[in-house]
Amino acid sequence: MHALPGFHARYPGMVDVVGERAPLRTRRSGFCAGAHPDQCSLTNAGDWFGAPARAVHNGSTRATPMSTTKDLLLSQFGISWALTAHHLNGLSTDECLWRPAEPCLHVREVGTGQWVADWPEHEGYAIGPPSIAWTTWHMGFWWHKAIAHLVGEAGPSARDVPWPGSAQGVQQQLGALRTQWLELLSNASAADLQAVRAHGWPIPDAPLQTTAAWLNVELMKNAAEIGVIRFLYGVRAGRAARLQTPGCPSTQTRHE
Repeated sequence: MHALPGFHARYPGMVDVVGERAPLRTRRSGFCAGAHPDQCSLTNAGDWFGAPARAVHNGSTRATPMSTTKDLLLSQFGISWALTAHHLNGLSTDECLWRPAEPCLHVREVGTGQWVADWPEHEGYAIGPPSIAWTTWHMGFWWHKAIAHLVGEAGPSARDVPWPGSAQGVQQQLGALRTQWLELLSNASAADLQAVRAHGWPIPDAPLQTTAAWLNVELMKNAAEIGVIRFLYGVRAGRAARLQTPGCPSTQTRHE
């Protein structure tokens, strides 16, 4: 039984859930198709969307049921990353820099190739929606900061993390952070996952497993935000194209 009707039609091959013992298949996430993440190694981690990653299945192609906290966290991360990669695939810089409303959270160029992000004074709805540029900047910021705190370094401030300046730069940055995060989480022992980190971020005095669970949710949320703005941009671009086409019928749609 599939979790959501129509899910596989929109995201073919991304995930297949059949009961509790099913293997996780994440075509775009780079996890091993049909194998548990702990049972394979990725030989082309840089190919983080598009073709599936080539996997080395340590002696077995049979998936095993999820049995540990790390298994579950890695599997959830695979789903969140698959959706993220789906919405980043084919993303253009024009889409990133499009302002979906006024006002909105956005980035601005302060020098040649140097982009800084707005920092809202509150989180009320009146600040407006974030642009894709702002959302992807925010992803880079919180991911850099979370990793820094987990390895015992001082996390960067918002001003220390610029927006990459292009859709390609965003893809490269987030792909590198994904690789770094997977290495950190995959190498963590059960004791590492449960050890409380006094200066953790974004949740103080929380163990790694709590931070990892938060990251899975935050990544999924940001992926959804990118997707919504891409849909709005696509409708806008399609409407503009129709209006510029001679003899094009009215853009009004009759609902029956």
